[in-house]
Amino acid sequence: MPDKPVKILNIEQIKKLLAQIDRNVAKGAMYYVVLVFLLDTGLRISELINIKLADMDLMQGFVQVMGKGQKVRTVPFSKLTRKELLHYVNSFRSQLCPADSPYLFATSKGPNISVNSVQQFLRRLAKKTGLNGIRVSPHSFRHTFATMAVAGGANVFTLKDIMGHRSLQTTMGYIKQQPEEIQLQHAAFSPVAKLFGSKSNK
Repeated sequence: MPDKPVKILNIEQIKKLLAQIDRNVAKGAMYYVVLVFLLDTGLRISELINIKLADMDLMQGFVQVMGKGQKVRTVPFSKLTRKELLHYVNSFRSQLCPADSPYLFATSKGPNISVNSVQQFLRRLAKKTGLNGIRVSPHSFRHTFATMAVAGGANVFTLKDIMGHRSLQTTMGYIKQQPEEIQLQHAAFSPVAKLFGSKSNK
């Protein structure tokens, strides 16, 4: 069966989505962090909503995640994501849930936010942003993370461990290089460019 093409988000689309979120209100701050965290870690949405405060190491920039098959793995996140997490936890989390709630993304109506709530928020956000015809979902953020990570120089073996895949083949299925990236890579290794490059420069 042919591969089903996976459309990832580009930088401009992500910026537009994030710009529409009001980070100065509790729910806005929470969902802003949810999106930044998805983009920075490539977590499955089921993994993200079940993160507990005790799973976080904000000083070192790591989170312990319970993945498929009840396997625990350590996933890193950037300093910028840490900054957004602290902004949310210190300023807004207490407005959304009881102080003794163990979950990072908790609500007053339940122990933690649901997969459906994140999906609905993204659909509304995409419509508000005007990204018509583009699927904006937690899973598209996971694909975007994988593709951008490799484009940025990430090792696919490291990426496999971060994403919690059993096989490298599964990880490769998430990587869909964009035409402009392929063109840049080709220009760097083109045998013809190396063969005639020195002559063409004379």
